[in-house]
Amino acid sequence: TPTTTPTATPTTTSGGGTTNLVVSATPAMTNVNRIGVNMGPQVWYFDSDYMQNMLDNPGFEPNTLGHLALVGSATSTGFTDTEDEGQATGFWNGAQASVRISSSSAGDAFTIGSYTAGGTYTCSPSCPTLNSGDVVALVQTGPTVQGGLTDSNWAPGDSNESISTTQKYEGQSSLAINVADGGSHYVRFGWDTGGTTGGVCSNDNVTVCTVANATADCGSGNTCLTAPQAGPFHPVVGAFEISFYALATNSSTGTPKITVSLVRSGGVNVSNTFTLTNDNAWHQYTYTFTGTDTAESAKNAMFFTLTGTNATAESGATIYVDDIYLGRNEASVTGFRDEVLATLKAINPGSLRFMNYWTLATDDATLEGAAGCTPGGTAPGSCDYLHGANGTSSGGNAWSFSAADAYPLASELGAIPWITISNTFSDADLKAFIDNACAAFKTYGLSQIWIEQSNENWNSSWANGKYGGSNSTDYGMATGRNFSVMSTEAASECPAYAGDFHYVMGNQVCNDGVWDAELAGATTAGYPVPNTNQYGTDDALYYPGGSSLPSQSGSNEVQAALYATLFSGYPMSDYFNSSCLMKPTYGDIAQLGSNRTLAIYETGANGYSTSSTEQLYLSEAGFPSAAWMAESWLLGIQTGRIPIQNVFTLSQLEFPESKSPAAPIWGIIHDLDSDFGPTFPHLRPIALGEEVVNSAIAGSYYPVTGAPSGVYANAFENGSDWSAVLVNTNTSSAALTIQFPAGTLPTSAETVLNTNGITDNNENSNDVYIGALPGGISTSGQNMTLTLPPYSVVALDPATRRRSNNHKQRPGA
Repeated sequence: TPTTTPTATPTTTSGGGTTNLVVSATPAMTNVNRIGVNMGPQVWYFDSDYMQNMLDNPGFEPNTLGHLALVGSATSTGFTDTEDEGQATGFWNGAQASVRISSSSAGDAFTIGSYTAGGTYTCSPSCPTLNSGDVVALVQTGPTVQGGLTDSNWAPGDSNESISTTQKYEGQSSLAINVADGGSHYVRFGWDTGGTTGGVCSNDNVTVCTVANATADCGSGNTCLTAPQAGPFHPVVGAFEISFYALATNSSTGTPKITVSLVRSGGVNVSNTFTLTNDNAWHQYTYTFTGTDTAESAKNAMFFTLTGTNATAESGATIYVDDIYLGRNEASVTGFRDEVLATLKAINPGSLRFMNYWTLATDDATLEGAAGCTPGGTAPGSCDYLHGANGTSSGGNAWSFSAADAYPLASELGAIPWITISNTFSDADLKAFIDNACAAFKTYGLSQIWIEQSNENWNSSWANGKYGGSNSTDYGMATGRNFSVMSTEAASECPAYAGDFHYVMGNQVCNDGVWDAELAGATTAGYPVPNTNQYGTDDALYYPGGSSLPSQSGSNEVQAALYATLFSGYPMSDYFNSSCLMKPTYGDIAQLGSNRTLAIYETGANGYSTSSTEQLYLSEAGFPSAAWMAESWLLGIQTGRIPIQNVFTLSQLEFPESKSPAAPIWGIIHDLDSDFGPTFPHLRPIALGEEVVNSAIAGSYYPVTGAPSGVYANAFENGSDWSAVLVNTNTSSAALTIQFPAGTLPTSAETVLNTNGITDNNENSNDVYIGALPGGISTSGQNMTLTLPPYSVVALDPATRRRSNNHKQRPGA
């Protein structure tokens, strides 16, 4: 159980200006996790190309939309919804419903008989006992929900293409192409259609620029090479394949054929036609080819087209397609691309958070896949083939890789999966999720699984499966009960692992009273949140807290140093103080109770309102960002109540994409292209800082006293091996001696270094890299002496390294 960190003792300085630090003999928190990352969604139009299968919803499964209905009035046959979201009459007919909040019928499930626009429902066969103020979750699934085929970026050529439940190779449905007229009909999927506003200057691969400000950014006569700065988003190079299952029906006199093509201007350009086996049965068809994209051509849009024809008119002739694959000719057990694994293995995250906005109003089958599906991989039965796209009541929709993919990926990395589930889950969904998680514990050897109930509930008022900011009590009532249902199921299904589940209620830092209202709601509903370290809330820590980034003046070097000092001050001034996390009344730490934990679900930079592209990169994606982000992680651990922290987010080139200048506020890598650009993986300095920090975190956390102003230090003991992480946010170096208790001292030290100076970044180069600490370390007894460079994060690595890491030196060094 976490305990409060002891207060640091006053700093003492020995001769020669060396400051003495002392590692406590008592741990303040056990089983500290390495810093994690938020995976985020994969996107077809931009930088997050995660999965081996480049196609979304490759199984053409039905789409899903969820809604929370707030009961106004009710009878035994129907009820009204005071928070109706404006669907057309009949939309919710046949939807699955479950009562989430009620004093008399919580957990009851039923079917919607009919729906009338404006919020009037009937129940089939009858309604459970409902009262005014009760909450009912509705989930509608079907081939035409939220646009049908177009819901996951498939563009039909005309009205002859649709998702159909008439035939399927597996799952619930397939793609149906009506070829009865004897003509040709197609569907199309496109990539890399999202534009970017920035790049790097043509004579300087470190200086970032935007097209709109090319002269100001790059100087007169120079040009701004537009993004992607370090290679294309979805390059097709080397061995690739296209495969699918197909079935032709009512085509006895025709010749059913499918033609596939993949075309990019100046790049890959392949096509193949298959004559289908015309026996009214499913068969698999495969075409292998060599991708020929180049660094320049792969920046252009690319389109996959699948065309069906029967060659002659024939009543009812239809071609069905299912389980379609486009990607490299490989089959990783995780389903993720090799580049994703290589990047994550370099960063070595301790947790992988799977939260996608589009999955916050869905059911378990849409989040995870059909019961019994196989996480990862591309063989039949893959969970990615067996779940459809997700929609929101605001009209958005997207397909996300299955949450079940989290388990094999986390196992591969020795990380903890952290999965956000929907408020519209029924009791059956909650139990199915736990049953799948129990199986994952057994199959993949996971140490923990964290479950977060929805995310940022206050960002919507009774829309998109959220209770809304003024309804934290209602959210707490439903969540407290959900946690009880899940923990009971875990105790029954896998008692050996029941204690390894962690349950998280949503919050956001400095939201006074939200967590308190949620706890009160759970208690009111009869399901108080236990005061153990299996339960708690979460926060997001962004620097600066708002969108505004102050402008600096002077040379780039001067500005970079000013920004480094500014960002180093944000953690203490914004969050780790008595007006926020440590607030004695409504601060999140105070509200935890004696044993609950605080999880940090997102950390990172958040300032994009300034006029200069260069200032954004100097402050948020430059060399010093490795140190000021590591400072935040160390402070989080020092609270003794934060065992898990995740960075937002793994991949994003720039934000906002539609504005100028372009800001690198989110995304600790900027792409996953290993074919072109600088040495792969393409880690920004924050990711390098995370790699350094994670090389030392293991076992229990021990406070370190005596650190001078601007220096932060945490020590860790794993078995008898000591390690430590130190951060220097000062403009000058810091000479230190750190005294460890009995045990094996660290044997090496590494840090994040630059090539040219403080302005270096990794947008189109490897100018920021990891290397040995300049000056090294020296030991005497249990004392270790070293010097921290300015703006540095340094890991004192244990004698027994937990993994090999080849990304440890500047390329060519």
